[in-house]
Amino acid sequence: MTLQALLNRNSNNYQTIADHCQKRFGFDIVTGQSQKDFTITGSIVIPYLETGTGLRLRKTLLSLLNQNIDTRYSKSNIEIILINDGSTFDSQHLDRLLQKLSSRYHLTHITLKDNVGRATARNIGLREAKNEVVIFLDSDIICQPNFLKSHLLRHELSNNLALVGFQQRIRLSDGRISLNNIQQGGVPHPDYKDDFRYQKLVPLSWHKTYTYLQDNEPTLYSPLTDSNYFREYGNGRLIGPWDLPFMFLTGNASVRRNNLISAGGFDPRYHGWGLEDTDLGARLIACGLYIIPVLAATTWHISGPTEGRRRSIEFKANFNRYQLRKKETFAAMTETAWRRIQAEDVRYLEKTEI
Repeated sequence: MTLQALLNRNSNNYQTIADHCQKRFGFDIVTGQSQKDFTITGSIVIPYLETGTGLRLRKTLLSLLNQNIDTRYSKSNIEIILINDGSTFDSQHLDRLLQKLSSRYHLTHITLKDNVGRATARNIGLREAKNEVVIFLDSDIICQPNFLKSHLLRHELSNNLALVGFQQRIRLSDGRISLNNIQQGGVPHPDYKDDFRYQKLVPLSWHKTYTYLQDNEPTLYSPLTDSNYFREYGNGRLIGPWDLPFMFLTGNASVRRNNLISAGGFDPRYHGWGLEDTDLGARLIACGLYIIPVLAATTWHISGPTEGRRRSIEFKANFNRYQLRKKETFAAMTETAWRRIQAEDVRYLEKTEI
C-alpha cells in the first residue's frame, strides 16, 4: 500500500489515550503539567553544527542540566547523545559543561569526520540510542525544567505515541535566556501560540509551492484548534497547506525507539532545510502512531539567520520529494534491515562515552 493510502486510512483520534491519561495521572494529555516520577528510560539525541563559542548549544545543554529529575534516576536511565556534525568552534566552554552533564546523565559525544546533514546525523543518534524513548532536540532549544517529565511520563500511557512540543522564537541575545537565568531556573515560560501550528497567515506567494491551495487571498489557518488539538487531523486531511505529518517537527519531539526503527528512521535523501521530519512523521502515522501535541513541553527556539533564498530553494526541492514519497509503497522495517541500509561511509573522528 502506498504511504498516501495509509495516511488516508489512519485516524489520529487519540481520545481513548487522553481519557486514560486523565484517569491515571490526573492531567490533560495536551496541556497538563505533572510532578509525578516516571519509570521509562530516555535517550536525548542532539545533532549540532556550531561556530563561534557554541553559545546556542551551551544554553540548550544547560537547560537539560536544570531538569526536575532525581539525579540517582537520571544517571542510569537517561542518556544524552551529542553528534558534532562538522562544527568549528572553541570548545573549551563546552568541555566544562559536558563534564557537569556527565554527573547527571550518561553522555555520548560523537564527532563526525565530515558534515553529513541532519537526517543522517539523527540516524546516527538513533543507532547509538540504548533506551526505550528517543527525544529529538535541536541544538538551539531552551527547555523548561519539566520538559523531560512532560515527554517521558506520557509514553507510559501507550506504545504508539509520537509527541510534539511547540516553540516560541527568541533571539540569542535576549536577556530572558541568559546563561545565568537558565542556570538559576529563572527563564520565563514560552508561549505555544507563537508556533505556526497554532496559527499562521499563509501569503499568496506560497501557492507557488503548495499548488493545491485554493484561496485567492492571504488566509489565516489555525491547525491546532481547527483539528481539536490534532484529534481530527487524520485520514489525509489538509488544513491550509499542511497535512498531519507537517505537525511533526523533530526540533522537539519524542517517539519510542522501536517505532522509529519500524518507520525506517530519517530518509537521507532530504538535503538542506526542511521536511526530513515531515517525511518521518508520515511513516510513523502509517505505522499506526498518534501525533499528539504536548503544549506542556513548549520550548524557546533561538532564532538565527534565515538565509531565505537558499532555504526556499531547498524547501521546495524537499517538498517535491515528499509529494513523490507519498506515492511510494511503504512497509514497516526490522532493526536488522534498517541497520543494513544505514550509510556505511559515515566515519567517526571521535566517540567519547562519559
